Amino acid sequence: MIRFELEGPGGGVWCLKRRGTRVHLVDHPTNPDCLLRCSTADFHALLTGSLDATEGFMSGRLEVAGDVGIVLGLHEALRSDG
Repeated sequence: MIRFELEGPGGGVWCLKRRGTRVHLVDHPTNPDCLLRCSTADFHALLTGSLDATEGFMSGRLEVAGDVGIVLGLHEALRSDG
């Protein structure tokens, strides 16, 4: 389970949980595997591929706690082709 804490316009707290090949929103997570905290702009950049997760983490733009590997694969897992 991933907890997203996004700051700025359109921000908020969201949690995603994967069940098999499907991803579901979870209202009140308990013990997420990973926490990602960043601005909405940096989150968008991460998803579109214009911000590399490693660079974002090293520069302090992405705050990650827990399983960092989840964030490293986030772009591929959540990207849209449209």
